[in-house]
Amino acid sequence: ALGSLVMDTFTCDKLNIGALGNRVPQLHLHVIGRRTDDPAWPGPVWGHSEARAYAKAERESRLGLLRDRLAQSGLLIPPR
Repeated sequence: ALGSLVMDTFTCDKLNIGALGNRVPQLHLHVIGRRTDDPAWPGPVWGHSEARAYAKAERESRLGLLRDRLAQSGLLIPPR
């Protein structure tokens, strides 16, 4: 369900899921929507290009969109 949500929301060609926890003690997953026109395609995104922070407005827009889609799907876990 989460994979479909990401692919549909961001119009992805492929989905990568990675469980990397080298810097934080808890399990966390990276769900990465990929498109054939991304600079790292078809290789992994880790270590390919310099990280780029989203501008505040773009970050807030994407987070809002994801929160809405997660709430609609029933996958949103409210903060405690």
